[in-house]
Amino acid sequence: MKKVKVLISLLVILSMTIGFGVLLRPNQEVFSKSESLVIDEASKSLEKWVREMESPFYKNTSVKPVLIKSNVQPDSLSYAVFNVNVQQVLKAQSPEELPMIKGMINCLNSKKSNLKQPQIDYANKELEDQLNELRGYISKIEELNAIFKVDFIVDVNYNIKPDSIKFYVETPDEDAFLDADILQPGTSDGLEKYGFKRMEEIIGKSKENGLLIISSFHDAYDRIEAGDYADTYTSNPPYDPPNDQNDQYDLGTGAWWDKTHWNTIVYKFPTSSDCADYISQALYEGGIPMDSIHDASHWWYDNSERVSSYDYCPWVYIPAFKNYMLNHGYFYSSTFEDANKGCVAITNSTAGYYHVFMITQNDTINRALSAHTTDRKHYWYSGSTVNPDGSTGSSHSSYYQTYYDFYGVHYIIEVSSIR
Repeated sequence: MKKVKVLISLLVILSMTIGFGVLLRPNQEVFSKSESLVIDEASKSLEKWVREMESPFYKNTSVKPVLIKSNVQPDSLSYAVFNVNVQQVLKAQSPEELPMIKGMINCLNSKKSNLKQPQIDYANKELEDQLNELRGYISKIEELNAIFKVDFIVDVNYNIKPDSIKFYVETPDEDAFLDADILQPGTSDGLEKYGFKRMEEIIGKSKENGLLIISSFHDAYDRIEAGDYADTYTSNPPYDPPNDQNDQYDLGTGAWWDKTHWNTIVYKFPTSSDCADYISQALYEGGIPMDSIHDASHWWYDNSERVSSYDYCPWVYIPAFKNYMLNHGYFYSSTFEDANKGCVAITNSTAGYYHVFMITQNDTINRALSAHTTDRKHYWYSGSTVNPDGSTGSSHSSYYQTYYDFYGVHYIIEVSSIR
């Protein structure tokens, strides 16, 4: 990740003088009994909030907060920051029971009589692609990781004022804490309405310039395989587990990583800025072909080459990576709402720095991503952001819509079209 976090750097320098672990490691602070009770109450409030929020769509929800740092001051705004692991199982017994999928199917069935067969084939193909990902979640434990901040006010007796509690979730790039309502799953009615609108869009895309697209092409990119690879070769330092001696920190970039979770057997690229290299690995694992020409205009990796050979190469340099994938037709524009497992998110020029992530979950309700430097594994960055009327987007999701570009990925090796 090519950015300088001045604030983080100052904090780290300060921490070296007062005890590095106090600021950046969990469970290092010494609390009074009153402070400990306050932090415990904040932790339980967070657990309850997450369980209740997820209860309409999930069962067996386990919420495990681990304290990172806190500041408790009577009669003033206080806070506690937690690394949180959530494990739960969808209540739906099949993808077709999920509200969004119900809406998509209802839309297609209601419009079939007015569609030509190529349009129906195209819509069914898009639906099947969605179902293929969702089958991987049914009856299985889904794991989400996130860093939460709990703000609250305590009185002079160290009791939290109930109406003062507010929850925030950290963005995966560590740049901001957003209102945790961005994780809200939406309502069943809203999700079903959104699914109906989503299918209408798909049907509309089956016509381009008067041509009907036939589903006789083959997409050689396996986005599920790519997403699984991304989840396999990363972790969540420095908090999972805490005080892991393998965790490394870069003072200049503010990035954390743990190479013991990287695929260093195959890829030996030695860097503290590994985000593009890691996503390139996942895309290659998913089927995007590597170039045989080894220069700065091609996408390639070879352990036998000098490290300097990769300078500005699309495999490791995000601006070149993005341009290469777009120019070769592997990337196509997607949205915050529609980016599924195996899709890619890249910070844009508005953000003022370069970073890239892979989406590793979109079960229509929750979304997660994974990354390197800072390493993130199945990081919970959003809920559905679907409103009750089926529309999408809110002030809570504006951060991602402003600073991130989302891309779908495909590798089309055969296409046919007729009028």
